[in-house]
Amino acid sequence: MAGFADADAVLGKECAQYVAGGDGDGGGGQRAAGRSPQLNPVENLWDDLREKHFTNRCFPSLTAVRYTLCIALRELHHDHKRTQSITGFPWIAAL
Repeated sequence: MAGFADADAVLGKECAQYVAGGDGDGGGGQRAAGRSPQLNPVENLWDDLREKHFTNRCFPSLTAVRYTLCIALRELHHDHKRTQSITGFPWIAAL
């Protein structure tokens, strides 16, 4: 595995789309109403990421945080059942 210093080179643009949201410009997605996290399935994804990848950890650098985030997001991206179970609210499934 490459060191944290090489994370950007190893992960490249594929990771940038996850971190930035969509096309890499940071403006992807739609906004949910402020103060309504129960209506925003992304909040549950962030909770899952925090619980499984960031709990009780001290990172040596921001690059290490980004590297860990990219790995976590890749796992979610490839585990459709897990992602669906986290975000599959009944009102979303009905749409």
